[in-house]
Amino acid sequence: MMSETNHRRFLKSQPVPIYQIGNYLPSELVLNKQGETLQLDWIRNAPYSTIIFVMSKRCAACNYDAVEAFINKYPKFTYHMLIEGDEEYLNTIRNRFPEVPSAPCESILVQKELDFYGIPWMFGVNKVGQIVAGGLCSEFESMERQARPFINVFYQRAKSV
Repeated sequence: MMSETNHRRFLKSQPVPIYQIGNYLPSELVLNKQGETLQLDWIRNAPYSTIIFVMSKRCAACNYDAVEAFINKYPKFTYHMLIEGDEEYLNTIRNRFPEVPSAPCESILVQKELDFYGIPWMFGVNKVGQIVAGGLCSEFESMERQARPFINVFYQRAKSV
């Protein structure tokens, strides 16, 4: 006889892997099955670190209010968004964040290429293209937690000097 809670077994048997930081971004990222790419060399010219958000129209946890609050609180960082969705959705996001470059993507391809799992995701990348932070980011607090290495360097140190 099957237990009434047997359907929940998968929750206990599949640990979620922790993202391994320290990898470098490729110089170009394949965005979709058509082979369109995004050049990432510009990251080396950013004055500070770069935050890349990966979001999707289908994502109920994608919190653009939190993204906006984060960008407003930490304006020194360079930002970029990879957005999965139709052209109308992409235009809505571009209108909301006109100062943040964005590119359409197929999130499953980006996840495979950059070896991460889940949306919404955020990467913190230093000036040499190394991923120093990465993780799920559905709330302002989780964004701050992911970006803590950069916040400590570019904001906390500035207060103590």
